[in-house]
Amino acid sequence: MHRYIHAFLIQTMLCCVCGAAAAGGPDCSRPMTLALHDHGLLYSVETGAGIDKDFSDELIRRSGCKISVSVMPRARIWQLIESGALDFSLSGITNEEREKFAGFAWYFSNKYYLLVRKDTGINKLADF
Repeated sequence: MHRYIHAFLIQTMLCCVCGAAAAGGPDCSRPMTLALHDHGLLYSVETGAGIDKDFSDELIRRSGCKISVSVMPRARIWQLIESGALDFSLSGITNEEREKFAGFAWYFSNKYYLLVRKDTGINKLADF
């Protein structure tokens, strides 16, 4: 079931992020850079998996762009984005200073639903 939640989140996020680019397609005229940071379910260095990893893989697949993905500390990511040396990251945290040079898509602020088959006997989230 965990995989279904990831799939739903990825589909929803891609609709938001790629929707604007779909009209003319993304600009893939140069390779881009993306950095992930080790943060539990968002991305785990230990497992090589997470919501941000799934999202980045799908973004690369759907955009057709060459995107180099690396893993680094969140503080380094912000320094590189601000200087222009890194194109983007995922699951960033906004603040007034960052709003000057970065944009944010809030894929965690939407309301999501967990759908399960009736024959599972699960009626409450706690049962899941």
